[in-house]
Amino acid sequence: TNAQAERLNVLRQYLQRGVRGNRQQERQAEAQRVAEIPDAIRNVSQQEREAGRRRIRPPRFAGSGIEDGDLANEALKEFIDASYEKEMKDIGGFTIDKDLSDERVKVYHNPEGKAVVVHRGSYSVSDWADNYLYGRYGLFNSTGTYKQHKKRNDKALDKYGAENSVLIGHSRAGKYVEELNKERPVQHTYTFNKASHLIESNKKVPDNQTDIRTSSDIVSSLSFLQKDRKKRRRTIKQPTWNFLKAHGTEGLSK
Repeated sequence: TNAQAERLNVLRQYLQRGVRGNRQQERQAEAQRVAEIPDAIRNVSQQEREAGRRRIRPPRFAGSGIEDGDLANEALKEFIDASYEKEMKDIGGFTIDKDLSDERVKVYHNPEGKAVVVHRGSYSVSDWADNYLYGRYGLFNSTGTYKQHKKRNDKALDKYGAENSVLIGHSRAGKYVEELNKERPVQHTYTFNKASHLIESNKKVPDNQTDIRTSSDIVSSLSFLQKDRKKRRRTIKQPTWNFLKAHGTEGLSK
């Protein structure tokens, strides 16, 4: 009757208030979770933030990070690929120095006075003759080809300063820039799929050098025998039985 209907109405209102209260608590909890997100981001370690910046750095750059081992793989690929081309072209924020560049070594500079000296790997018949000497006897810095690279490299460092210069080398040229950096230290050196030999076991990699290789590359497979005190060696996973593909620069696109 009327009394029962009134009691049911009171119960209904009580339950509705409870539902509204629960919903309000849920909204408050959600707002609190959202408010806590910036704190979570701020608490991410410095190492993770640095790794994130390396992942998103664009390939065309103005030189940021190049002098301390933080060159993006895509930019490294662009420099190395250009070293095998006859065309003299600018890369990103770097202008090619046509007076110092030739078919073996290309020299780039930017408005801030930074220079990038890129040494080409094996390409000509004379290159492969030198490769035989290196593979069989571990010889490379006494060959005529190495001396050509050294002469061009010295001219670039004389002009821009070793302290403002970065060296890049692929394959056998990776071994060249490592040796050139030892003879005349520069800001930083990058090698990709650097030629390796048993004779270099336990020899120290310069502290200002970053070695990058693909996991299936044979040419650089013995590079782990060298001592890498700064732990700058990086390996890109590229499972393939195509050894030419593994040795090329395609892995730098991954």
